[in-house]
Amino acid sequence: MTTLFSSKDKPTIDIKLELLIEMLEHQTLAIEKQTALIQELKADLEAKAAKIDALEAKNKALMEQLGMNSKNSSKPPSSDGLKKPSPKSLRQPSGKSPGAQKGHKGAGLKLMSKEPDEIVRHFPKQCQDCPLFVVKRAAPPPHGDMKSTSSSTQNWWPMSA
Repeated sequence: MTTLFSSKDKPTIDIKLELLIEMLEHQTLAIEKQTALIQELKADLEAKAAKIDALEAKNKALMEQLGMNSKNSSKPPSSDGLKKPSPKSLRQPSGKSPGAQKGHKGAGLKLMSKEPDEIVRHFPKQCQDCPLFVVKRAAPPPHGDMKSTSSSTQNWWPMSA
Protein backbone atom coordinates (compact mmCIF):
# COMPACT_ATOMS: atom_id res chain seq x y z
CA MET A 1 0.00 0.00 0.00
CA THR A 2 1.37 3.26 -1.01
CA THR A 3 0.71 6.37 1.03
CA LEU A 4 0.66 9.83 -0.30
CA PHE A 5 2.29 11.21 2.79
CA SER A 6 5.59 10.24 4.14
CA SER A 7 6.07 9.46 7.78
CA LYS A 8 7.76 12.72 8.55
CA ASP A 9 4.74 14.68 7.12
CA LYS A 10 2.32 12.90 9.48
CA PRO A 11 2.64 15.28 12.49
CA THR A 12 2.02 18.35 10.36
CA ILE A 13 -1.00 16.71 8.77
CA ASP A 14 -2.49 15.91 12.17
CA ILE A 15 -2.02 19.50 13.25
CA LYS A 16 -3.61 20.76 10.07
CA LEU A 17 -6.54 18.38 10.50
CA GLU A 18 -7.07 19.52 14.08
CA LEU A 19 -7.00 23.13 12.93
CA LEU A 20 -9.50 22.37 10.19
CA ILE A 21 -11.79 20.55 12.62
CA GLU A 22 -11.54 23.43 15.08
CA MET A 23 -12.35 25.94 12.31
CA LEU A 24 -15.27 23.79 11.20
CA GLU A 25 -16.68 23.68 14.76
CA HIS A 26 -16.22 27.44 15.08
CA GLN A 27 -18.01 28.00 11.77
CA THR A 28 -20.80 25.60 12.78
CA LEU A 29 -21.35 27.61 15.99
CA ALA A 30 -21.34 30.87 14.01
CA ILE A 31 -23.86 29.44 11.52
CA GLU A 32 -26.12 28.30 14.38
CA LYS A 33 -25.96 31.78 15.96
CA GLN A 34 -26.69 33.42 12.62
CA THR A 35 -29.59 31.04 11.97
CA ALA A 36 -31.08 31.87 15.39
CA LEU A 37 -30.61 35.59 14.69
CA ILE A 38 -32.25 35.24 11.26
CA GLN A 39 -35.23 33.45 12.82
CA GLU A 40 -35.54 36.17 15.47
CA LEU A 41 -35.33 38.93 12.83
CA LYS A 42 -37.94 37.15 10.69
CA ALA A 43 -40.36 37.01 13.63
CA ASP A 44 -39.68 40.68 14.40
CA LEU A 45 -40.20 41.62 10.74
CA GLU A 46 -43.51 39.74 10.58
CA ALA A 47 -44.72 41.46 13.77
CA LYS A 48 -43.76 44.87 12.40
CA ALA A 49 -45.40 44.13 9.05
CA ALA A 50 -48.63 43.21 10.88
CA LYS A 51 -48.40 46.41 12.94
CA ILE A 52 -47.79 48.48 9.78
CA ASP A 53 -50.88 46.94 8.15
CA ALA A 54 -52.98 47.74 11.22
CA LEU A 55 -51.70 51.33 11.35
CA GLU A 56 -52.31 51.84 7.63
CA ALA A 57 -55.90 50.61 8.03
CA LYS A 58 -56.40 52.94 11.00
CA ASN A 59 -54.84 55.85 9.07
CA LYS A 60 -57.14 55.20 6.11
CA ALA A 61 -60.21 55.17 8.37
CA LEU A 62 -59.14 58.41 10.07
CA MET A 63 -58.43 60.12 6.74
CA GLU A 64 -61.90 59.14 5.49
CA GLN A 65 -63.42 60.45 8.71
CA LEU A 66 -61.43 63.68 8.40
CA GLY A 67 -62.69 64.20 4.86
CA MET A 68 -66.34 63.86 5.89
CA ASN A 69 -68.59 66.89 6.03
CA SER A 70 -72.31 67.52 5.73
CA LYS A 71 -72.19 67.15 1.93
CA ASN A 72 -70.74 63.61 1.79
CA SER A 73 -72.06 62.07 5.02
CA SER A 74 -75.06 62.09 7.29
CA LYS A 75 -73.49 64.74 9.53
CA PRO A 76 -75.51 67.94 10.11
CA PRO A 77 -74.21 71.18 8.56
CA SER A 78 -73.51 72.60 12.02
CA SER A 79 -70.77 70.00 12.49
CA ASP A 80 -68.79 71.38 9.54
CA GLY A 81 -67.22 74.01 11.78
CA LEU A 82 -65.61 77.14 10.40
CA LYS A 83 -63.94 75.45 7.46
CA LYS A 84 -66.77 74.88 5.02
CA PRO A 85 -66.21 73.69 1.48
CA SER A 86 -66.56 76.36 -1.16
CA PRO A 87 -69.72 76.15 -3.25
CA LYS A 88 -69.12 74.84 -6.73
CA SER A 89 -71.30 75.90 -9.62
CA LEU A 90 -72.41 73.35 -12.19
CA ARG A 91 -72.73 76.03 -14.88
CA GLN A 92 -70.27 75.84 -17.75
CA PRO A 93 -68.71 79.07 -19.06
CA SER A 94 -70.34 80.27 -22.29
CA GLY A 95 -67.46 82.37 -23.52
CA LYS A 96 -69.53 85.57 -23.58
CA SER A 97 -68.56 88.63 -21.59
CA PRO A 98 -70.70 89.38 -18.51
CA GLY A 99 -73.41 92.03 -18.73
CA ALA A 100 -75.22 93.33 -21.79
CA GLN A 101 -73.89 92.06 -25.09
CA LYS A 102 -72.72 94.25 -27.95
CA GLY A 103 -75.58 95.74 -29.99
CA HIS A 104 -78.11 95.64 -27.11
CA LYS A 105 -79.98 98.99 -27.00
CA GLY A 106 -81.14 98.76 -23.41
CA ALA A 107 -84.39 99.87 -21.75
CA GLY A 108 -83.23 102.35 -19.08
CA LEU A 109 -84.86 105.65 -18.09
CA LYS A 110 -84.05 108.78 -20.11
CA LEU A 111 -81.78 111.35 -18.51
CA MET A 112 -83.44 114.50 -17.17
CA SER A 113 -82.39 117.99 -18.24
CA LYS A 114 -80.04 119.90 -15.97
CA GLU A 115 -82.59 122.57 -15.05
CA PRO A 116 -85.95 121.59 -13.55
CA ASP A 117 -89.11 122.96 -15.16
CA GLU A 118 -90.70 124.05 -11.89
CA ILE A 119 -89.67 124.18 -8.23
CA VAL A 120 -92.49 123.56 -5.73
CA ARG A 121 -91.80 124.17 -2.05
CA HIS A 122 -93.87 122.32 0.53
CA PHE A 123 -94.13 123.55 4.09
CA PRO A 124 -96.00 121.87 6.95
CA LYS A 125 -99.32 123.45 7.81
CA GLN A 126 -99.87 121.64 11.07
CA CYS A 127 -97.06 123.37 13.00
CA GLN A 128 -98.46 126.85 12.37
CA ASP A 129 -101.19 126.26 14.95
CA CYS A 130 -98.93 124.46 17.46
CA PRO A 131 -98.81 126.30 20.84
CA LEU A 132 -95.09 125.56 21.31
CA PHE A 133 -94.17 127.77 18.38
CA VAL A 134 -96.14 130.75 19.75
CA VAL A 135 -93.62 131.07 22.61
CA LYS A 136 -90.80 133.38 21.77
CA ARG A 137 -87.70 131.26 21.43
CA ALA A 138 -84.42 132.40 22.91
CA ALA A 139 -81.24 132.28 20.83
CA PRO A 140 -79.17 129.08 21.02
CA PRO A 141 -75.99 129.17 23.12
CA PRO A 142 -72.85 130.32 21.32
CA HIS A 143 -70.65 127.56 19.97
CA GLY A 144 -68.22 126.24 22.61
CA ASP A 145 -69.99 128.02 25.50
CA MET A 146 -71.94 125.02 26.82
CA LYS A 147 -71.14 125.72 30.51
CA SER A 148 -72.86 129.08 30.47
CA THR A 149 -75.54 129.44 33.15
CA SER A 150 -77.28 132.57 31.90
CA SER A 151 -81.07 132.32 31.74
CA SER A 152 -81.20 133.26 28.06
CA THR A 153 -79.07 130.30 26.99
CA GLN A 154 -80.32 127.75 29.50
CA ASN A 155 -83.69 127.07 27.85
CA TRP A 156 -83.21 127.93 24.25
CA TRP A 157 -85.38 125.04 22.99
CA PRO A 158 -89.00 125.36 23.98
CA MET A 159 -89.49 121.57 24.45
CA SER A 160 -86.68 121.21 26.98
CA ALA A 161 -88.65 122.84 29.84
